[in-house]
Amino acid sequence: MAKWMAGFAAAAFLIAAGTAQAQPKTAAQPFNARKPADVASALTQAGATGVLETDKSGNLFFKGQQNELNFSVEFRDCSADKSSCKAAYYMASWEMDSPPLKTLNLWNDVTYVCAAFQAADGSPYLKMGFLPQTSDTRAGFIEDHDMWLQCVGEFRGLLADPDAFEASIAAPN
Repeated sequence: MAKWMAGFAAAAFLIAAGTAQAQPKTAAQPFNARKPADVASALTQAGATGVLETDKSGNLFFKGQQNELNFSVEFRDCSADKSSCKAAYYMASWEMDSPPLKTLNLWNDVTYVCAAFQAADGSPYLKMGFLPQTSDTRAGFIEDHDMWLQCVGEFRGLLADPDAFEASIAAPN
């Protein structure tokens, strides 16, 4: 019986060792959309380049670039150590004169996700806020990032030809 128990123990050890070898050496860390480091990693996975930085007021932001677009993701309502935040938003601006406020207001009237506004210096800005949840997935976050890029593309069209944008909104279906 002792031989059988020794053989059983050896077989269990070999099975356990085989199982351990079959699993990756480092398990993937779960994604947490409230963690700026996780957001930065997901943005990089989605094709952006950039780094986390801190502004003059101590707020954390991701300074990024993708598809010839410079943008930031600014984090707000963060823990004291800035490792977790309850709110964030994408921000992009263009160094040019803004379309008329009437056009920006029309954009905001027909767009539900990305808000446009004119800065004090007269340049156009685009902003998309989000409230990260611990239940958000990396894939879902990347889908939202793609929505941001689509919004930017549409807004670039408005900047290129504000009159055509206005006409497209006024045109009957």
